[in-house]
Amino acid sequence: MKRTILIAAALAVALVSCNQKEDDFAGTVNSQFVEFKTDGTSYFNVETLQTNFTSTVSDLSQEEIDGLLQMREEEKMAQDVYLKFYELWGKTVFSNIAKSESSHTSAVLSLLTHFGLSDPASTETGVFTNQNIQNLYDELVDAGSESALKAFETGAFIEEYDILDLETLLSETTNADIQLVYENLLKGSRNHLRAFVKQINVYGVSYIPLLLSEEYYQEIVSSEMENGSGNARWGNAGNGKYSQGSVSYNDCINSGTGGLNGSGNGTSDCDGSGGQNTGSDSSYGNGTKG
Repeated sequence: MKRTILIAAALAVALVSCNQKEDDFAGTVNSQFVEFKTDGTSYFNVETLQTNFTSTVSDLSQEEIDGLLQMREEEKMAQDVYLKFYELWGKTVFSNIAKSESSHTSAVLSLLTHFGLSDPASTETGVFTNQNIQNLYDELVDAGSESALKAFETGAFIEEYDILDLETLLSETTNADIQLVYENLLKGSRNHLRAFVKQINVYGVSYIPLLLSEEYYQEIVSSEMENGSGNARWGNAGNGKYSQGSVSYNDCINSGTGGLNGSGNGTSDCDGSGGQNTGSDSSYGNGTKG
């Protein structure tokens, strides 16, 4: 499950000047324990969430435990990157989604607490126990430090990354408590992706997905924000897996149709060896990255 994404070059995109302001959203849809807002953010009521948990740590496989530890830091990583981008660019979207990610990582922590597992997350911003996640944080912050547009594009990439990881983790668990949290995190990641793409479009730029298939990406961004009223449309869309090989973010940029810098003409499989965009019954195919 673990994979290192090394960003070999900063994103190169011509910034189109635009004076449009970020849209402010209003409205909230509530489920039993998650509040979904129409700006794409969502917030867990952890106390209520915990009342739904029924399994014990003895019910978990080591793979499920490892996935929880990974997701705890992965959600914190997204939060910390967006906090940094808000500090750099002052865009409220980053602040709002960082707060949403804080709630998401707290939801994963509630599972760790319920199962009596040690929390791997540091209380220090930008510091991670998992070295792969630490490397990813450092590279993503560097990539989004060049401009607000590139920060939004980096945010979109993070949400693609989270979507694939969550779908893989869901395919590897039958635990109802874990599924309950992951399925709502997945809704949140798709909503965050929609929110970032909306901001990218303000600059007159079309975001090119680097990890998701074009079909799945278009299905996400062309639909409305998801809420807590059900998940019948989406379900668990993917069952492909990554191996422990690494993939360069620069390879992703240059392999897509135009990529983020408009220079690539590849097939969007990033390293040329996986099948992430070739599957017919999975959002990112059935190939492995290695």
